[in-house]
Amino acid sequence: MPDNGLIQKRDAHEMAHGRPVQITERTTVTELQPSLSDVVCANKKLQIGFIVALVVLALLSGFVARPHFADTKTWDSTIEVIDQKKGNVLALTASCVALSAGITALPGDTGTPVAEQLAQLSGNLGIVLAVLYLEKYLLTILWSVGLGILIPLALVLFAVSLGIHGRWSTSAVLRRVATRVLVVAMISMALVPASVWVSQKVDETYRVSIEQAEQKAADAADAADTTDKSAETSSKSNKKNPRPRSPKTCSNS
Repeated sequence: MPDNGLIQKRDAHEMAHGRPVQITERTTVTELQPSLSDVVCANKKLQIGFIVALVVLALLSGFVARPHFADTKTWDSTIEVIDQKKGNVLALTASCVALSAGITALPGDTGTPVAEQLAQLSGNLGIVLAVLYLEKYLLTILWSVGLGILIPLALVLFAVSLGIHGRWSTSAVLRRVATRVLVVAMISMALVPASVWVSQKVDETYRVSIEQAEQKAADAADAADTTDKSAETSSKSNKKNPRPRSPKTCSNS
């Protein structure tokens, strides 16, 4: 009887449910798909063409696109929207401060909780105002940095990675760094315009809802006015044309 520590070898044929089963091993070989850099660098002329195109795009981004988008005149409509929001927030902040001071001046402690809430609201509105000021100045700064530094750097890194592809192992690292720099540049550049666009859409939605509510209220008021006028007209006509009285019959006693 064999010991428990012995390992018995079996043939490739084993018995399972009374039938011989042959155990075979299958190996799956996965072929790596060529990347875009492999396809481009396979042709020397195509590789040089891509490198030249990336360098030209980097120069255009730094010397042509950056001066245009860094100018405040390019963003007149966006800055106008930000200034409008800033004026609204300033008005609300001044109103909250005035109401809080007025309620605090009242005798007694009845209005103290309301005054504290108004003071807290004015503080929150101050944060919103600071964000609006920051958006106004970051709009041109982020586009200037993105088009003047980040995007040209990413394009140059892509060009260098194509130039050393297949010869240096740092080619893949440069591509990853260039991709991350490009993504950061695009997100930072689209941050302020996207926030302004979202705020405009929200305002339009609320404006439409308010206009619809006002229209319904006006229609209801017109309907009530029409009903009152018709009732008044009918009452006046009844007063002018009283109903004839039936003659009284005298009974003989």
